[in-house]
Amino acid sequence: MSTLAENELNAFLAGLPLYKRKELEQGPSAFSSYSQEEQSAWTEWMTNTPVEHDVLRQEYVRLLQRVPARLRDYVRRERRENDQIFAAYLPKIPANRPRKDSLADEALQLKNAGHSYKQIAIRLKVTREDGSPNGEQIRGLLKSRRLKARKADSPSGKNQN
Repeated sequence: MSTLAENELNAFLAGLPLYKRKELEQGPSAFSSYSQEEQSAWTEWMTNTPVEHDVLRQEYVRLLQRVPARLRDYVRRERRENDQIFAAYLPKIPANRPRKDSLADEALQLKNAGHSYKQIAIRLKVTREDGSPNGEQIRGLLKSRRLKARKADSPSGKNQN
């Protein structure tokens, strides 16, 4: 059955001009491999009959659905090309979790005022709505900031106790 479906797909593609066949089988990246005549013919075709392009693509996908291996390749290629297209327009997602600078600053002010880590945690839970950490987490946050400050102050950039 798959040979019949593949023959039907090949017959459909054989009836198309080379530039249309390349565009369907290779996607938009095929445009760079077009000859000068193919580029001008493709541009004219897309400008004058964009609806025909959509109809051709729908028919191509309908025929591909009967040939799973080629459909899989088509879907992978489309996803890869769409990811590349959309990546240029989407903002970059930061790799690490957001820093807690404001929380650390508040905790440091309270610690300098003589509060314990537990007291700091209790006070922050009352004033903040973002699920503030417990006393042990406050201690760890302030400790990490102290270590970073020491490393930044040392001449070699390393901790020298």
